[in-house]
Amino acid sequence: MSAQDVEQKEAVNVLCVNRWREYGLDDESWEKYGIRDVSADVAGNMGFSNPADGIYIPYPRDKDSRIRWHRTGFAVQTVAGKYGQRQNTLPALYYPPTLPQGWEQRVDVPVLITEGEFKAMIVDHLVNGEGSPRVFPVAVSGVFNWQSKKHGIEVIEDVKAIKWLGRQVLLAFDMDQNTNCMVSLALQRLVNKLGEFGAQCRVLQWPVEEDKGIDDY
Repeated sequence: MSAQDVEQKEAVNVLCVNRWREYGLDDESWEKYGIRDVSADVAGNMGFSNPADGIYIPYPRDKDSRIRWHRTGFAVQTVAGKYGQRQNTLPALYYPPTLPQGWEQRVDVPVLITEGEFKAMIVDHLVNGEGSPRVFPVAVSGVFNWQSKKHGIEVIEDVKAIKWLGRQVLLAFDMDQNTNCMVSLALQRLVNKLGEFGAQCRVLQWPVEEDKGIDDY
């Protein structure tokens, strides 16, 4: 790819590039995750409410895909939510498109569960690289979004589809788990539920002063 082609791609996906640069990673390594910049008009046409420019994050089922909004100034204060999701969709599990087919049934590799798609991407990029996967990172869109109390769903189908019996599971929620009672509650409930399914869970922790989320840490 020529330097001109690279510059054009960066210009088209400036939000993706800038987000990746915040992590100090190679400018082009984000492309394998299929993310792309979208405008507010495009987001609105795709069925997202209160649209803005943002980064489109494709899910295994596209109807579940989300947008990480890029709001600035007054809009940051007046519009709730850092992410957008289409109306009338249930919580879904995100996993990077780089994971091998059939990973859900492979218990020889641990599953890492975190909150937020970029965290799963970063873990995949840094831990797995281009070799055989050392961990299968997946993400819930919110600490309680492995279930849906609103719809009477105790455990979403995406979670049920994973073979948990005998599997090592690493839970990497943000470090406010030690100070935020709701995050702590969600984490404990998830540990208990996966334990019922036969998983062996470990909760990851790191110094909160060194960063809140596992992606930045």
